Amino acid sequence: MKFDYRFYIISLILILFTLYFLYLIIKQFFKVNKKKIKRFQKNSFIKNIIFLLLFFVFLFLSTTMIFFFLSLKSYNVFTHEKDVARIRCVNINNKGSLMEISVEPIDENIRKVQNKKIRGDLWAVDSYILKWHPLMNLLGFKTHYKILSVYGKYEDVEKERNKKHDVLLLAKRNDNKYWIKLLKNDKNLFFIKSVYGSSIFQYPSKEKEFLLKISRTGLTLEKRGDYKN
Repeated sequence: MKFDYRFYIISLILILFTLYFLYLIIKQFFKVNKKKIKRFQKNSFIKNIIFLLLFFVFLFLSTTMIFFFLSLKSYNVFTHEKDVARIRCVNINNKGSLMEISVEPIDENIRKVQNKKIRGDLWAVDSYILKWHPLMNLLGFKTHYKILSVYGKYEDVEKERNKKHDVLLLAKRNDNKYWIKLLKNDKNLFFIKSVYGSSIFQYPSKEKEFLLKISRTGLTLEKRGDYKN
């Protein structure tokens, strides 16, 4: 769900109306004509009541809308997912231990991979993730990340230990000193909740392609429709 900034405008208008009626109430109370005190008291009392009621109505509406829109913004902040790449992977032998993978980057910091062979039963992607404190998210800070590589892995533990693995670099820059420092020293930065590695894996599929995404906490995958060459 995309947050609509028109909500802010509506809330602002309601607040302005609320302040306007408050101004009218204050003005009415101080607008005393000494020569016509009795007439003022009779005429102004009803006006004051009306202005006061309108003030509380607009105050209620503006407060309700502000809380509603802040809640909606919080929902969008904490459920937002960014698309980073489209991935297609298929088995190319009957035994299922050799795959062909293609990665079409959406994020400009990811390398394009075209029909590369990797060994394994599943394909996997790993990354670095920097997770902000919730307050920083509300202030507009989004999850910081770096996609590292795509590789093959085996279902069986013994195969995973003993068989060869293929790793394809996805990061355009292979300098991870910045991330290594953050992994070791993230507790020293009060506005960072955590820094860690995130990995995700899936079986190859002839019919489907996958959309790789970054959420607030790490990598996610979404199956797309039938793959078309």
